[in-house]
Amino acid sequence: MISHQKILGMKISNVNVPLLHQFIQLSVDDKLKTRIGNLNINAANIAYENQWYKDYVNTCDVVFCDGKGIQLGLFLSNKQIPAHITYHTWTWELASFCEKKGFNLFLLGSKEGIGKKAIEKLLLKYPKLKVQNHHGYFDKTNDENEVIINKINNFNTDILIVGFGMPAQEKWILDNMIKLNAKVYLNGGAYLDWISGINKKAPIWITKIGFEWFYRLLKEPKRLFNRYVIGNPLFIYRVIKERINKR
Repeated sequence: MISHQKILGMKISNVNVPLLHQFIQLSVDDKLKTRIGNLNINAANIAYENQWYKDYVNTCDVVFCDGKGIQLGLFLSNKQIPAHITYHTWTWELASFCEKKGFNLFLLGSKEGIGKKAIEKLLLKYPKLKVQNHHGYFDKTNDENEVIINKINNFNTDILIVGFGMPAQEKWILDNMIKLNAKVYLNGGAYLDWISGINKKAPIWITKIGFEWFYRLLKEPKRLFNRYVIGNPLFIYRVIKERINKR
């Protein structure tokens, strides 16, 4: 049984990878449509300022901890600290799990060609993995969207990972889940860029000490300035303010 708690009014599940895989297996075996969300500082800041996004997070069946910043926030709130799970490492574990269980995995998102590169890399390690993909640059409001939905359904998808970036991917899942036959829905951001090797991972020691965000900021300062330089302190300020107000 997975327990949950909240930070800034947002759900966070006390889950590790084995528990997450157990939940996925139950969802697929029982043919239940379930959503698995993830919470990092960027997602928490978006949810804090957008009620619909907060509702999305809070109505997910499971929300895993996707950042050292969330762990720090929970520590400052004197709450239980769950395992840190992030897509650029967990996707490999998920692919291994899907290969062993025979689950169909559909990878949606990123530019054309990147998903194909990601699949090539995954199949080198997991040659029996049943996987398909489609890029994320399609019109999500007309017939083209229906073609993609049909492609996902015709593959008999068990697990769908959508990577359009926050909050577009979550909105697409909400808008289209009723038409889709997949069992498990994941919002993966730029996960295909990491798996394909387009984005290079930070050295392990940087990730372990919680400074992967700084490594990424140095690589893309213009795009990530607001997310990290402004967003990180803002999140910590809100967490501390919440704890003070609850005293």
